Amino acid sequence: MGAFTCPPKPRTATLRTILDNKSKERLDSGLILWFPSPQSFTGEDCLELHVHGGVAVVSAVLTSLGKFPSTRQAEPGEFTKRSFLNGKLDITEVEGLADVIHSETEVQRKQAYRQMTGELSALYNNWRDIMIRSCAHVEAYIDFSEEENIEDDVISTVMTSIADLISQLESYLTDGRRGERLRDGVHVAVLGRPNVGKSSLMNYLTKRPVAIVSDVEGTTRDLIESTLDINGYPVVVVDTAGLRETGDKVEKEGVARAISRSELCDLLIIMVDISEDNSSDSILTLIGQQVHQLLDQHFQAERDLKDKSLLIVVNKVDKLDSPALQSLTCRTRGAEAISDSKNISDSSAKGRTTSPSSVQDVDSTESGILKVDVLGSPVPVVFTSLTHSIGLHHFLAELTQLLAALCADPTSECLSVTQARHRTHLDNCLDFLREAIESLDTDVVVAAENLRLASGEIGRITGRISTEDILDVIFKEFCIGKQNSFKAVNLVINNIKLATIKLKKGQKYCDDDNNLLCITC
Repeated sequence: MGAFTCPPKPRTATLRTILDNKSKERLDSGLILWFPSPQSFTGEDCLELHVHGGVAVVSAVLTSLGKFPSTRQAEPGEFTKRSFLNGKLDITEVEGLADVIHSETEVQRKQAYRQMTGELSALYNNWRDIMIRSCAHVEAYIDFSEEENIEDDVISTVMTSIADLISQLESYLTDGRRGERLRDGVHVAVLGRPNVGKSSLMNYLTKRPVAIVSDVEGTTRDLIESTLDINGYPVVVVDTAGLRETGDKVEKEGVARAISRSELCDLLIIMVDISEDNSSDSILTLIGQQVHQLLDQHFQAERDLKDKSLLIVVNKVDKLDSPALQSLTCRTRGAEAISDSKNISDSSAKGRTTSPSSVQDVDSTESGILKVDVLGSPVPVVFTSLTHSIGLHHFLAELTQLLAALCADPTSECLSVTQARHRTHLDNCLDFLREAIESLDTDVVVAAENLRLASGEIGRITGRISTEDILDVIFKEFCIGKQNSFKAVNLVINNIKLATIKLKKGQKYCDDDNNLLCITC
């Protein structure tokens, strides 16, 4: 390895024999890819060696490379850092690249890829450009309004621009953290009284026996957590101890942990079992009563459940008697699934057995889902029997809808905020913009400083922080610094006013193709 006698063709895979630079020993035969600057990932000259993956081969090649003067192994993330320092990527694109590498679901990958390719940067840079232009106009008004004929309406134009930007930012930030939730995962807790099927549901979701299932109440004592991909959405699901009053110290600690963890979750799956108490004329009334009793006993509902999504799962429907089954109409997919459980009850009563695979789980119905009022909001209810695999498709369908509502849509026109760091700087930026628009009528100096600070907050997101940008706009848009006599000229092409420029008397103004646009008199 050393200087090429014949440099390979750029960005083309070439088969070469790889030799040790000192001994000329053949180390391997592999593909090389040559990326001359600036058209490389880092913006520097870059050579990729694609060798066979054996430990001895890789070790020999790295050892030989280490013999070159001033050569060392790259630090973790150093290539990406060099790419940022050389202007190939900004910080949001670097974060997007990291998210692409670590994405675990398809929906995560789509969001991360759009951020990596610069869509989020383009949005933030557009806002930053508006702030820099507005700040430059205010600065020019302060310093040159009397001697350079700055237009009188510049302040009103800035106010209009900033007011529109404030409106955009306020709308953008009221997204319910959907982008961050998609990046980090939706946290879901499975709650309910002992022995209602929480651990069975956990095992169904994970497709493996992560939780012990037993008829003995209080089997689950500690939190059991698992990271899942549910139809493309990242989910961190937690199985919890059964919620009840108990004198057992260990179980009491498990209940406390369940409540504490659920307060941090985005979605609560509340499981109930009405098979032993279906005397009510309305099963929905009974479900509502059980859910409210559970929440009132263990939560301060208005505080602990604020802004949380809820899903009620009625389990063990195969144990409901016929009158209870008949009280559910065919209004819902869940009700149709429940009606199939009657076959199991009837078969058991006649001494016959019915395998779970023979249970018909209706998926084709066009009707909606039943809902129960909880804390003044309608909460969807699905009916299942984990023992006989009844209603599980309906449960997954409803769960997926709730996850989609909680997460950002990566195919939408505008990407959501993806990191808490971005949100912090955007909140600060919004505060500075509000202060700027309030002070434009009273103190333009303070307004200019607030606009500069606002653009700096956006710059901290992308990694672009420079006061030279403001100066560039001042000199480009207002031609400040010309001490000779100037005349203001409105540059108009095809009846559209493009800009107000200032020219010396008799000076020509041409476009990039040297075509004469105007001349002053």
